[in-house]
Order: sequence, then structure tokens, then C-alpha cells
Amino acid sequence: MSAGKQQQPAAYRLLAADELGVLKVVEVPDGPKWADAAVVQTWGQADKEQGVTCVACSASSLQPGAAGLVAVGRKGRRLDVLDAATGTQQASLTAAAPEKPAGGAAAASKVQLAAVAFVQQQDGGSPPQLVAATSDGMVSVCSCSSSGDSSSWAVSRSFQAGPSITCMAISSSGRHLLLGGEGVQPSIWDLAAGSKLWQAKGGKPHRQTLLVDKPFTTAVAFLPGSSSSSDSGAKQAAAAAAADEDAGDAAVKLRFVAGSAASKVYVYDTAAGRRPQKEAVFGETRITALAPERDGMRVWAANGTGHMQVLDMSTNKMMDALKGAGGSVRALALHPGGQALVASAGLDRFLRVHSTATKAGSCRVYLKQQLTALCWLPVRQVAPAAADAAAAAAGAAAVEEHAGDAAAAAAGEVKAHKKNKSNKKGKREADAAAAGEAPLPGLSKKKRQKA
Repeated sequence: MSAGKQQQPAAYRLLAADELGVLKVVEVPDGPKWADAAVVQTWGQADKEQGVTCVACSASSLQPGAAGLVAVGRKGRRLDVLDAATGTQQASLTAAAPEKPAGGAAAASKVQLAAVAFVQQQDGGSPPQLVAATSDGMVSVCSCSSSGDSSSWAVSRSFQAGPSITCMAISSSGRHLLLGGEGVQPSIWDLAAGSKLWQAKGGKPHRQTLLVDKPFTTAVAFLPGSSSSSDSGAKQAAAAAAADEDAGDAAVKLRFVAGSAASKVYVYDTAAGRRPQKEAVFGETRITALAPERDGMRVWAANGTGHMQVLDMSTNKMMDALKGAGGSVRALALHPGGQALVASAGLDRFLRVHSTATKAGSCRVYLKQQLTALCWLPVRQVAPAAADAAAAAAGAAAVEEHAGDAAAAAAGEVKAHKKNKSNKKGKREADAAAAGEAPLPGLSKKKRQKA
């Protein structure tokens, strides 16, 4: 780990990961001073074989000093757990592999961590847990057992969830797991039992061509407050759907969005049916990231051409584009504290933060390598001693600046004195003109009188 600039109070803190496996901490100085956003810490060494594919932060609060962990998924099956404040490695795990791997050694060498996420503990006192999904369809549940000041992480259980996994989300209750992959429709699993509860069906064939999009889910997210609507209209729709073969499972009442490689965003309500209730076309390439807002009425989406827009759930239209990205956007992250900010990172090597209220860009930081993942971090709490040192340094800088100004002023006075001395001849000419005498350059007053 290498440190960057001197520690000072920060308004925001983000973590961006690149294709070479390096993690960079970007801070926005208190103010917030968006123009001064910069990398303050670098975690890890460059190694293309250990490139980062996904990251997640456990902190539910971004307040100064809030404790938190960062899970880092890498190529292969490696999963690192780091301290969110310092980047110190807490554990390094290997995600579970299938009992009968398909494709042999060549396929096994291409396996990577597709997604990682922390399970939010409802009681707040249980040891932390995180879930990791690999591209070959395995889900690993990792648990931490604390003993005194030391902590140990291990894979507590695992299960095969499909032929492939490309994306994952965990419900706010921590009980349900949403998975998407290539060749399969989105599915919901019971995380504790490792059993499938619900499987989506694809959209209906096109009315004219009768073509159906091949299943390839590239991004998923649960909608906040994702229980089915309780109004009478929704109940009637659910009751009517109960007699249909596509009806959902009454025991699973969740709403979520899914993005596909066919440039579509689907909205599902498991109580209303297995087919998507809404769909919207976004661009012409795959959907790479989805981020719902807190009220669940808008969902930010990004795609492979660098476009970022929001899906308005009430009108089912894509709108309010965020500009700036010059390549595929690999990650979107809304501010966990509810502020109107969305961070993005992608192949153009820039970490950007936009305002979701004004659609204006707040800052962008060039990070040299293609970015693959990002997350918000708790704001670092500056120790009193460090704060005092920073204040003292600022005071010393102010004194030095004042001294420099004084020296410059003194130099200006001397220069002015020399200038006045060298201009005595001009002053004499002015005095002569005021007295009504003829100007005689180069002569003193006595010489002018004699002349």
C-alpha cells in the first residue's frame, strides 16, 4: 500500500479498481472541493493476472470513522477482504469450484469472480458475511469468525447455481439472491438453503418476426422496497395471473430490474408472473450496470458504448442522459447516504461523479488504467494530531506567504525609491514648468535663472 497526499478532512471517498489489480482511493476535500479530487492512496501492486473484476463495501454508513470492509474479486477465484480505512488485507480466500468442471483446464483458467456482495445483518451484532459468484455458476458464502482481536474468514458453504453467472444482487433482508447469466433467465434463490425459489421466463415473441431474444442477463438489481404492490389493481392482476402457467410464486414477492446483452432493461414482479411486466430499449449494446434510486421510481443504467441514462418507472422511458464517458461503463454506484450523486467508471480510464438532480458532472479523475469496478467508502476520520498538524502546516504556509508579501512590498518600496531618485531630472522640469519658466532639460534651477 502506498500513501498519497497528506491526510486532510474529506467530503467524499471512493474506491476504483483497474484491470491490473490496483485499487485507488479518490478523495474529494471537504467543502466539497470537487476540482481538487485526487488519488490519496494506492492499494496493491500491478499484476494483470490478478486483475480486479468486482468490489463491494460492507459499510452501511459513510459517516467519518464508520467501520467497514471491502471485498475484492479478482481473476481466477481469488477473493480478498480489506480494511476500508487503511486497505490492510484481512483475508484472502479461494471461491469454491464445481465438482465436475466443464471445459477442462482451458475453461478453468478463464474463470473469474463475477460478483461479490456483503450480506446486511439485520441484528447488527452477527459476524459479517459475504457472497461471491464465479463465472462458472458457483456461489460461495463466506463467513467471518471473530476471536479476540483476530478474525478469520472461510467459505462456509457453496452451491451450483447455473452454467454461468454474470451478475448478482442480494435483497435488503439478506435472505434472497438474484442471479443472471449467459444462456439462462434471471432466478431468485434462498441464500441460506441454496435452493432456487423462482425462475423468470423470457419476453414474448415479436408480433411480426416471432423472434425471441436469447437469454443473456448482464446486470441485475433489486428494487428498493421490493415487495409487490398491495393496491387492489395489483391484487386483481396477481389473481388473474394465478391461473396462468406463467404465474409467479406467491411466497416470493420481489421486484427487480435486469439488463440484457440485447440492449433491453426488463422490470419483473415475481407475484405478477414470470415474464417481465415492462421493458425498455436502451442504446444498441449490452447493458453493463444498473443502479436503482432509493424510492425505486428511477433506475440508472449504463451500457457498452458509454451511455448513461435513467429509466423512469412511471413512463417506462429512458431519459436524462449523463454525458462524458468515452468508453464502456463498467460500474455505477449511487451514493449510499441518499445524496443525489452517482459515480461511474469504465474503459476510458476516468472516475466520474455526476449529480442526479442537475445531470451536471461534479468531478472526473484520470486513473491511467482501464477501470473495472468501484464503490463508495466511509469518509476517513482524521486523527486530532493529524488535524492539528495539518492546521499548523496551513498556518506556517500562511505565515510564509505573509512574509513573502512583506518582502515583496519592501522590495517594491526600494525600487520605487530608486525610481524617484533617478527621476529627479523630470521633477525639476515639472517645477520649472509650474513656475512659468522655459523648460531647459539638464539644467538646475540656479543654472536656469542664470540662463
